[in-house]
Amino acid sequence: MAYSSDGQRIISGGDDWRIRIWDAETGTAIGQPLSAPIGQIKSIAYSQDGQHIVSVNADKTVSSWDVSGTSLLKTACDRLRYHPSLDDPKTDVAREAKQTCEQYVWEK
Repeated sequence: MAYSSDGQRIISGGDDWRIRIWDAETGTAIGQPLSAPIGQIKSIAYSQDGQHIVSVNADKTVSSWDVSGTSLLKTACDRLRYHPSLDDPKTDVAREAKQTCEQYVWEK
């Protein structure tokens, strides 16, 4: 579970292979769940601008999602160990560390 940077939305993911977006004030689901054949969601993060989500899945792949279009943008096939980080407000970059300590940088 993660909050958007403005605190207005919450994202959640879990055993049902879906990511849901919630109104933080009312607890009401917003739109349809984001779903794709990616497996159980283990970790999740919002971008600073609230337009993208990155999830780490049970098979340790990482997926990038477009919130406005509610679509899966891409999935990295390398196995990852750590939680997604979308904390750079200037470049909105997702970084992940592989078991070999390499880093991936995805830009919009």
